[in-house]
Amino acid sequence: MLFALEVTLKPTYLDKLQNPDSNQEEESGDQQNAENRKEPDCAVVMTKCWGELLFIFIYVGVIFALIVTLVYAITLGKLYSCLVEFALCIAFDQIKSIPC
Repeated sequence: MLFALEVTLKPTYLDKLQNPDSNQEEESGDQQNAENRKEPDCAVVMTKCWGELLFIFIYVGVIFALIVTLVYAITLGKLYSCLVEFALCIAFDQIKSIPC
């Protein structure tokens, strides 16, 4: 998803602050005609689409794997040990995210 966000043609807020002269054309949208606007490159658009699709497939795959392992743990495994391990993982993640 991050790669898909980086290949957009629209400059970010920081890009506009860094080089305000090159972005004046986009700010004056009423002065530009539709004929003069630059069309995005097909390769850039397709790269962004494939990046977004990959993110969606990975997200769905992770959710599917979580559901399958949870059902497996409920039916055949020890549910409380799985919940304790999951709680420990969340606790370690929260401890890791605390700024020092």
